[in-house]
Amino acid sequence: MNIYLKALGVLVVSLALSAPVYAFNDIATSDPDAAAISFLQAQNIISGSEDGLFHPDLSLTRCELTKIALKVSEITPVPSSSASFADVPTSSWCHEYAYTARSHGILNGYPDGTFHPNQPVTEIEALKIIINSLQVTLPSVTEDLYLDVHSTDWWAPYIKYVRDNHLSDMPASGNYGINNAFQRKKMARVVYHGLDLKQPRVT
Repeated sequence: MNIYLKALGVLVVSLALSAPVYAFNDIATSDPDAAAISFLQAQNIISGSEDGLFHPDLSLTRCELTKIALKVSEITPVPSSSASFADVPTSSWCHEYAYTARSHGILNGYPDGTFHPNQPVTEIEALKIIINSLQVTLPSVTEDLYLDVHSTDWWAPYIKYVRDNHLSDMPASGNYGINNAFQRKKMARVVYHGLDLKQPRVT
């Protein structure tokens, strides 16, 4: 009996350790993105909002996503006494993230030298930052993908990479929606599947 109880106890502990932990109260276990969100939280890539929730349908700011991208790349932010962008002073919490991400070619900012750290990140901006953080080889694009994604657009290879590798659901045709706000749940989905391509998880 004692041996049985000990074995049962080991099994229960083993199952508890292997089962996913859903840390955010606003993410149901039945949510299609629950596994992705749980994995990123467990890997300390995301931590949610100050209220302890994830807010999956909200957008991310450009600096919030940049911080996530550095964690995806496993790059430690580097403090610098020089400002990387005209609108990101060295006193800003965003400075070391923006500076480091730019130094590693993850992002470039805008042509006028600004970064707009608190601006909601758009679909194409987000995909560029995330895919660059994954350090993958971009595909060539020889034909228009959507009405707003032409073969010569700089964002076309990023969208093609997401579509070809099934990192997220994609429109069948028409407009892609390149300037749509990028939702937190889509961030989790794209990062999760992108990391899985690089290093498949054992299930």
